[in-house]
Amino acid sequence: MSWQKYAAPLILEVEPSRKVRRLMLAALVATLLLILFLPVPWYLQVALLGAVAAYGAYEWRRVARDARPDRVARIVWDAADIWRLHCADGHEADATLLPDTFIQTFVVILQLRRADTGRRFSHVLTDDNCDLETLRRLRVRLRHAG
Repeated sequence: MSWQKYAAPLILEVEPSRKVRRLMLAALVATLLLILFLPVPWYLQVALLGAVAAYGAYEWRRVARDARPDRVARIVWDAADIWRLHCADGHEADATLLPDTFIQTFVVILQLRRADTGRRFSHVLTDDNCDLETLRRLRVRLRHAG
């Protein structure tokens, strides 16, 4: 295959990953179970269980049901190596790829910084929230770009 196919714009639809949610749930349950075996008084265990459960519920809602109007709905990496974030409210923002982006065979964690706000944006791409061909093209372009 030619390099032009990999240089074509990559369009990534931002959707929550079921695998990431399952991993989050497993980590939450494991943490709650470990708190039960801590050698601390019962009232500290109850406080820790409540804090971890509340934080787990907050993160679950943030990852699984992000309904903010400024949430990123689509990421586009065009042929000129410019990253564009398309928000659900129609706003577009340029972004830069950060060097701590994680690339492996079955997972890519994009770390981007928005040019307009300076905020960091992370997105986990796996085979359940991104088609395999797009994921492969992304990995190839990221490895050749960096």
